[in-house]
Amino acid sequence: MHERDSSLRWSSSWVLLVAVLCGCASGVEGPETTTFGPAPHSGPGSAANDESVGDDEPADDDDPPPPDPDTGSVDITGPPWDETTTGFEETTGPSDTSGDDGPPPPMGNCMAAGTCQAAMSIGAVSGDSGSPSVGESGTDPTWLRFHVTEDDDSLVGAPLSFTATLVSPAGANFDLYVYRGVEGGATGCNGFLMQSTSAGTQDAVSMQWGEGLVPNGLDDSAWIAVEIRAKDDLCAPPQEWTLTVTGNS
Repeated sequence: MHERDSSLRWSSSWVLLVAVLCGCASGVEGPETTTFGPAPHSGPGSAANDESVGDDEPADDDDPPPPDPDTGSVDITGPPWDETTTGFEETTGPSDTSGDDGPPPPMGNCMAAGTCQAAMSIGAVSGDSGSPSVGESGTDPTWLRFHVTEDDDSLVGAPLSFTATLVSPAGANFDLYVYRGVEGGATGCNGFLMQSTSAGTQDAVSMQWGEGLVPNGLDDSAWIAVEIRAKDDLCAPPQEWTLTVTGNS
């Protein structure tokens, strides 16, 4: 019995010894330790805080481009910066010129004057007594006509007369050609001609005909044709010439 217990104790001791020897041979890993505080190389300036270390992506805090030298503006729309941008284009609306007539428009070629036969009538004036004047205005050359009447039937004769005055607009010069038809006739075309081609702004033609101190017993009334002709065929619309006819003058 004692011999058997001794054999068991010997076997147990041998097993324990073998286990110890195996543990020493392979290395026994000790308990895990925990260290508090900053890890090595984790202070300021270390790789832990340097975004350029181990980071292939570019940083988001790139500096913006300098202000544009022409406009002083900076593009802040974010990268990538457009190096072709030259600044904002400043535009202004049309200037307000209302209320400012400014200089007259440049002269241009005139429209055709028409013909004497198609002349427009502007009315009649009395050639030997008082009556209202007649007139017309326009921008281009034209033909006009008016009638000079005989109205004084007194025992003393009186001639017929009239004065036609043409005023040209600024920047243009019109000339005045006046044709008097025969007494009692129906037209002034191809009649007796008087003209005024002044270089100034005003032209005037006066005519007188008919009886003297003794009445002739005839109708001395006549039609008068007027041609308003542009010097050098230059007009300045919308500015207008003005013609005024006064009888018994």
